[in-house]
Amino acid sequence: MVNLPFSRDASDLAVSVPALGVGLHLSFCYGESLASDAPSLLGDDELLDRNLARLQGRLLVEDIDREARAQLERFRKLTGRNPTHIDSHQHVHSWPEVREAVAQIAQENDLPLRAIDADHRAFLRQLGVRTTDHFVGDFFSPGSMTADRLLIALESLPDGDTELMCHPGYDDAHLADSSFRREREGELMLLCRSDARRATAGTSLVSFADL
Repeated sequence: MVNLPFSRDASDLAVSVPALGVGLHLSFCYGESLASDAPSLLGDDELLDRNLARLQGRLLVEDIDREARAQLERFRKLTGRNPTHIDSHQHVHSWPEVREAVAQIAQENDLPLRAIDADHRAFLRQLGVRTTDHFVGDFFSPGSMTADRLLIALESLPDGDTELMCHPGYDDAHLADSSFRREREGELMLLCRSDARRATAGTSLVSFADL
């Protein structure tokens, strides 16, 4: 999320590990706007609007385009390279009002883009945008983040490329305004289990750079 204060620290860490796949997590609903003029995306505090219903009702496609392009340029300046792929905070890039504008940027720059369901995947592929064959986005949902749920997902992977969305991390003061805090450490523990690694036997762990 290149529009947040810690993006410089994150990019320095990423540069120190060249083989690490690092995508651009576009934000249209959190943090500062990087576009010079995207007023329809702003809330009352002049930051990107966190009220998703209000944002969806008033956003202008041209503002989405400007903000996405500004964030892509910021990513390049921070890291010195292109992202391995694009996705977005709260999946805003999949909204019907937004998906074409973001897909156009991905197409222009030959970047893969996250597809969150079959309809979105078909839309992207019709435009020639690369994406995974499958997406698992409910592992971390409240009440479903269990070892059994993770193992079932890993042991029943269909043929093709599957993205497993997850948010491993550590809870600290920097997450004070996040609704997903202690869960991050729970995810980290589950993903690092030895039986989870064994469940990936016969598969290849890759990044979007391999698509």
